Amino acid sequence: MQRRLVWIILYFTLISGALFAEIPIDKSLLDANASRYKTMLATLEKTPNPDPLQASLQKALLNRLIALSQSHTLSRNDPLLRLLKMHPRRLDEFRQLFETVLAAQERLLSLEKEIQKRREELTELANELKKPKKYKRDPKTLRLQYLYTYRLLQQKKQERRALETTLAGLPDRILKSLKYLHFDPKSLEEEIRRNDERLQALERSTRDLELERERLQLSGYDGKELQQVLKGLEGIRKARNDLIGRQLENLALLYALALKEKSETAFGYQKQIIDFLGKMDYPAGVASRLETLFLQLNRRRLGMAAILKSATDEELRHSTRLFWEKINAPIFTLGKTDLSLFKIIVALLIFLAGYLVGWLYKRSINRIDSRNLTPGTRTLLANIGFYIIVIVAFFSTLRFLGISLTSIALVAGALSVGIGFGLQNIVSNFVSGIILMFERSIKIGDYIELDDGLSGYVTDVRMRSVTITTNGNIDIIVPNQQLIQNRVVNWTMNDKIRRFEIPFGVAYGTPVERVVQVVMEAVGRSDFQEIYSSKERSTQVVMTGMGDSSVDFKLFVWIKGPKALRPLRTTSRFLVLIYTALNEAGIEIPFPQRDLHLRSVDTPLPVLITEESPKKENGDET
Repeated sequence: MQRRLVWIILYFTLISGALFAEIPIDKSLLDANASRYKTMLATLEKTPNPDPLQASLQKALLNRLIALSQSHTLSRNDPLLRLLKMHPRRLDEFRQLFETVLAAQERLLSLEKEIQKRREELTELANELKKPKKYKRDPKTLRLQYLYTYRLLQQKKQERRALETTLAGLPDRILKSLKYLHFDPKSLEEEIRRNDERLQALERSTRDLELERERLQLSGYDGKELQQVLKGLEGIRKARNDLIGRQLENLALLYALALKEKSETAFGYQKQIIDFLGKMDYPAGVASRLETLFLQLNRRRLGMAAILKSATDEELRHSTRLFWEKINAPIFTLGKTDLSLFKIIVALLIFLAGYLVGWLYKRSINRIDSRNLTPGTRTLLANIGFYIIVIVAFFSTLRFLGISLTSIALVAGALSVGIGFGLQNIVSNFVSGIILMFERSIKIGDYIELDDGLSGYVTDVRMRSVTITTNGNIDIIVPNQQLIQNRVVNWTMNDKIRRFEIPFGVAYGTPVERVVQVVMEAVGRSDFQEIYSSKERSTQVVMTGMGDSSVDFKLFVWIKGPKALRPLRTTSRFLVLIYTALNEAGIEIPFPQRDLHLRSVDTPLPVLITEESPKKENGDET
């Protein structure tokens, strides 16, 4: 749990540091009012500046900041927004509303491009402000330019929000106004047919004039005749755009009438409108946004069943585009990065995929059954590989979100402070775990003993702690830092052979050779299969001292295998063996004795006996 907490803290610390890097500018100036900018302008005019060009530029920027801070209410009086909010009742108002919708969509695309441009300018200015030693321009001018670009960006965002909000309520206003729509559709259809013929005639005239212009240009003639041809092409282009605009208005009226009557012919008119938009100079995004409006109107007026019934490949494509735009729309902004639902989902999937790959890798390594891989080696490979995969997935997630990895270094100071105050022990245990994994002085399966007498098998080695299972089947979590700083006895670091020293004693007067012979024969006759003997490691009985009550011996015996890791039980078995052998051989096993000697005295001891003098009854002495 603590290890996961460390990863979560590191993750959000790195992200927050990458997104909110400080720049040398007063943040209160970003949203200041006009009076504060006027105060700055007055101070600037009173302060002499050796560079008149920079002073003039700074004054111009402050004047623009003052103008921007005073224009926050202009969007309410925007004539385009007023036209979008109208409830048309006459035929000409419906035509005007359709023209306004096209203009609004075009302005919305223009605002988005300008917002993106201002964001890029802010990024460049912020990067330049972060390098005070490498300023190419006056720092004060840079800060004022940053403030102006920031306020301009906020204004464009405000205009975009107002426009999007107004367009969001447009379907309701259109549907409510359909009841006032009355006209003869045949007259409009006839007008559309005539306009189509005129457009075709204009197309033919355009081709003829293009050929004539090309002929004149190739001949090198640049006189009055060429100017007339160019003027004719310009007139045809203007007439063509007017006709297409009129056709769009007529088709929009027929579409609205089909909606009113809940007729599926609305889908045909919708497709013709989109096709005509492709012939005009409108940006490609206008048609896409207009299709979104049509889809909303169709769904609410005709129903999804009618939409699905008459859906074509083109409509399905635009529905997919609509869904794509929705999930890619920014939900919120962190720093300078806009995060959409699509980005968040993909980022989570990338990180979860990396975590899953790391988990599968760790699981597959732990399942390898090979003689060349010890449990400790498998644990080392599994843990190191898992953390590498997770770290790569983490940085890949940041990269996908558009967070610059170079800015992560900015949080090193804050991170070190956090480690110093709250994560010191955790990081110390983390580093100690890495040392243990690479040093391999303690591995899974080792039997170790700590300074406090705790002993048991190492069953797991993690980045923060080691799990020790005692002979009583109790799992104890020991921080890695203790295993690095304190003394640890590893019983099975190189092999599982251990020498046991079994102490015992016999009574004085017992031949030493007989004691050694009896104990050695008893060990030889025993059925202890775990006794190990070689030239360097053999069973011995040695005399260790002469105590107060006994002659002290020790049995040195080498034990191999699992019994070597059961010290109490193994020692008990040999003590029972020695006691039985000495008892059967008639060798006395003494216990502590103390002799008390009373020495006689030849000189008589004087005894002094005193008697208290009697007193008179009246209390006087005799």
